[in-house]
Amino acid sequence: MGRRVLITGASESGKSHLAQKMAADFQKAKWPVIIYTSTIDDEWAGCERHDDLDTFRARMRQLMAHAEKQGRPLRVAVFIDEADEVFSLGQKENYWLLKKGRHYFDFLAVLCQRPKMVAPTVRGQCAELIAFSLKDEDAAELSRDFVADLRDLPAFRQGEYYRVFWRDREKVAEKIDGFAK
Repeated sequence: MGRRVLITGASESGKSHLAQKMAADFQKAKWPVIIYTSTIDDEWAGCERHDDLDTFRARMRQLMAHAEKQGRPLRVAVFIDEADEVFSLGQKENYWLLKKGRHYFDFLAVLCQRPKMVAPTVRGQCAELIAFSLKDEDAAELSRDFVADLRDLPAFRQGEYYRVFWRDREKVAEKIDGFAK
């Protein structure tokens, strides 16, 4: 099963910068990188970029069919930016992108500014969290979702984030200063 990551943070917190660096690292390792984003952002250089949700969904179905034929997940990195526009409570027709995608792709990342606006079902599919500075209510929601104390997220400076993940059946929450030398 592929790695599923929720990357979240307020505007200008560093989340997009980190995600774009991750995408560049995947590209250096010769992984295809696919991004859905509704923003006009040239920082996703070299990625297969989709700004139309229907086209993106069709591409995901095509890749899933290919993975099905191969009998294993594809070594592909998929990033879904502005996830609150794709995975809100009212958009259940898109939940399959993460629920099924995790079986077909080696890496899936969901990016958003307001995790509370992303359906809990979708957040629950993410086994890893990277959380930059957020509002109190979003930090509280993520604390419940990931069973980690993230109450100090509103005080984080640009570039600081928590990475919450599992290691040896133990939940780990690391605080990272992404811009430290």
